[in-house]
Amino acid sequence: MDLETLEDIEDTDNAFEKIELNELKAQIQYAINTLPDYQKEVIILRFYYDLKIREIATITKASVSTVKSRLQQGIKKLERYLADFRGGDNV
Repeated sequence: MDLETLEDIEDTDNAFEKIELNELKAQIQYAINTLPDYQKEVIILRFYYDLKIREIATITKASVSTVKSRLQQGIKKLERYLADFRGGDNV
C-alpha cells in the first residue's frame, strides 16, 4: 500500500467521523427542542453557556432546587430520546 492510498483511507475515515458527529449533533439539538421550555432553558444555560446552578436560578427566577430538578428531568428525557434514536444503546 502506498502513502497516497493510506492518506485516502484516512480522509475517508475522517469524513465518516465528521458525518456521524454532525448527525449526532443534529439529533441532540432535535432532542433538546422536544423538551418543555422550562427544561430546555436550563439545559441550554447549563451546557451551552456553562452557567452554574445558582446563576441559572437567578436568571430563570426559580429556586436552586427547582433548577436542579428541571435539569435532572431534562437530562433523563434526553438520554431516553437518544437511546431510542441509537436503537436502545445506552448513551
